[in-house]
Amino acid sequence: MKRMMNGGSVGRQENKQWLLIHGPRFLTILLVISMIHVAASQNKMSTLDQGLNKIRSPRYVKTTGQNNNQSSRVCNTTECIKAAKRIKSSMNTTVDPCDDFYEYACGRWLQNTTLPNRKPFSFYEISDEIKDKKKRFLTDILETGKISITIKGAKKSLVKLPLSLYQSCMNQKAIDNVGVQPLKERINDLGGWSMVEEDRIWNEDSWNFNTTIGFIHKNYQSKGGPLFSLYAHTKQKPDPYSIYIDQLEYEEQDPQKAANRTAAEKKYITDVVKFLGGNRSIAIKVQELLDFQNKLKEGLTDPDENPMRNLTLDQLQQEVPQFNWSKHLNHIFAPHNITGTEIIHVALPYLRRTMELVQNASKSVLSNYLVWHVIKKEVAYLSTPYRRAYSSFINETAISTAKHRLNCLDEAELNFNDILEAAYITIYGKKKKKIENMVKQLTNDIRQAIKENINSLTWLDTDTRRKMTEKVDKMKNEIGFPDYLSSPAKVNQIFQKYNSLTLKKDEYFKNKIVTSKFNHQQMLMKFRQPGVIDRWSVFAHEGEDGPFYLVDYNLLIQPLASLEPPYFYENGFLRAFNFGALGAKIGLQISYGFGPDGRKHDKNGQRFSTGQGWSMRSLRNIEIKGRCFARQYSQYKLFGRWQVNGNYTFEYNIVENGGLKAANKAYHDWAQRNPRETWLLPKLALTNEQLFYTAFAQTYCRKGTPEGLHKAFIEDGSYDNKFGYGHIHYVIYAKRKTLRKRRKHSRSVRSTRIYGSCFSLHFFHA
Repeated sequence: MKRMMNGGSVGRQENKQWLLIHGPRFLTILLVISMIHVAASQNKMSTLDQGLNKIRSPRYVKTTGQNNNQSSRVCNTTECIKAAKRIKSSMNTTVDPCDDFYEYACGRWLQNTTLPNRKPFSFYEISDEIKDKKKRFLTDILETGKISITIKGAKKSLVKLPLSLYQSCMNQKAIDNVGVQPLKERINDLGGWSMVEEDRIWNEDSWNFNTTIGFIHKNYQSKGGPLFSLYAHTKQKPDPYSIYIDQLEYEEQDPQKAANRTAAEKKYITDVVKFLGGNRSIAIKVQELLDFQNKLKEGLTDPDENPMRNLTLDQLQQEVPQFNWSKHLNHIFAPHNITGTEIIHVALPYLRRTMELVQNASKSVLSNYLVWHVIKKEVAYLSTPYRRAYSSFINETAISTAKHRLNCLDEAELNFNDILEAAYITIYGKKKKKIENMVKQLTNDIRQAIKENINSLTWLDTDTRRKMTEKVDKMKNEIGFPDYLSSPAKVNQIFQKYNSLTLKKDEYFKNKIVTSKFNHQQMLMKFRQPGVIDRWSVFAHEGEDGPFYLVDYNLLIQPLASLEPPYFYENGFLRAFNFGALGAKIGLQISYGFGPDGRKHDKNGQRFSTGQGWSMRSLRNIEIKGRCFARQYSQYKLFGRWQVNGNYTFEYNIVENGGLKAANKAYHDWAQRNPRETWLLPKLALTNEQLFYTAFAQTYCRKGTPEGLHKAFIEDGSYDNKFGYGHIHYVIYAKRKTLRKRRKHSRSVRSTRIYGSCFSLHFFHA
């Protein structure tokens, strides 16, 4: 998944905590490793390579010591022995790395890893081990009630909120005893539902569309619908939050997938209506509802191809006159006074089409749609028959499903991530002081390598190179967790928002409604407030896959939970590993600052004014170099079956190549400066450079079912990093003479490096 977070791409990105990178990321990794080594084999050895020969030499390793008392270059400390054992436990050393390096680096991990469930669309990756460790901690403090552990600055009553939500979710007996009554009360609150004949509340004559959607958007939900997505947002922090009226979430679907989802939802709606007492005309009403939903989806467009427009409220009213926008927005965002000159960010083509559909739809269809949009996920909070209906629907339409316990934990994290993160930091926060300087130095080494690479690019003009290096220098770097979490006064201030919130451990449905309304109101309250980053939320939720970059701030964040294996070891003797694993992740994230969206932002994270960004010459040249990537990646198929679209992925492929190259250069520079510190690990038989690449590869160890890979390909049209490797063999360990011998067995293709030029690449491809 794409680890850069971008506040500027609204729609999908605001609805997902992780952004998908469209492209075969792992394929990029394999290729760039090959590129670096093969390029060296085909060109004169650089001065740096000559200098590193001694470092790589086994003879040098065996005879050079750290001091007079240390004659061996092998680190035999307890920490090194444990690290070597962990690294080796994932490797299949019976495989020739020149034939199948992925199997060599990850083979035993694949063999020993069991997919989390037996569903056909499962997957699991080595980074999930970090998530699992944190989830075990959170589950333990919720199961045992240890969440009441002292968090300086926080009231105990507020700290127990996630505990109450978790306990009510786990109390299935209480949920079953309550039955369906909470849902009936919910439907009554929405004005009734004509789907159910026994519902005497809904009346066509008195029902009003404007009143109903206004009630829902004001009190329950507006971001994500129903009908359109209404929310307060800021594209460019610290600008104030303004109003966005967006389309519903866009999702590319092939016709077969769309048909399957419609069929699954049809059964789901029918089951729920029957449970509520509906009998007559169900099929007709359900089909009318689904037809209306599908017509809404037909109006969805790719946000990248149809960006939102900025209109005044008066202009919006002229463009889409079927709906009273002024009355609706003033109702939703009261007590603010929204005048005709207020700038609104709108998905105009979608709104035009949608309001025409509304104008031509019957009251019954509109009512059924609005109620269903609100309750269709809430059914999961009800008694057993309803939960089974919801589970059946999810299993038909989603890649995987989590166990109930994990679902309850996710609910607690989603609603109270700051409280749970505070509890986590209370226990593990002392680790930050121990590792902070080491991580900072590694990051600075990567920065320096990137700047040197930038300055070597002759196809960039001088002014563009200056802007890029200034951006690297200015980039902020936060490690572990925000410093303000150490301030009881600040923690108390943050937690005050929960003062009015009360939850009960035996009323799950009501708890969910209360927290949903609370979160919705928190979003609406941001309107016209200055845009500030919720660092706590970001650290807690976005940091479990390693470092990530916030383009609006030019900020690199490295959360505490990710600063451990398989990304990082505290032991200073494992620098080669740390550069290969964490260093490559850091290089990748910094490189996002020069990716498709990142290059539009300056050193402060602000969007460049027209004519102030990269030069046209530089933009043209990067496009030309990207074509070489596009040609190369378009040659590949996963498992020999599914074609990669290089034209769609090359921008991200370029960025990722740059990230790994920066880490590789940074490691070499460090090793040249510190030759006496390049210790080896015991019983691994790896040089430090080989350890660098092994560490890098192991961060991408993943296991998934073929069905999951195929489904992901159908949905995305390309491969996310979870799926984008497969049976790809590539050469990095072979000595140059061995590589030359193997060339007759390999394919030769062309490639481009972001910080280099096209050259011949040899690798093994199954």
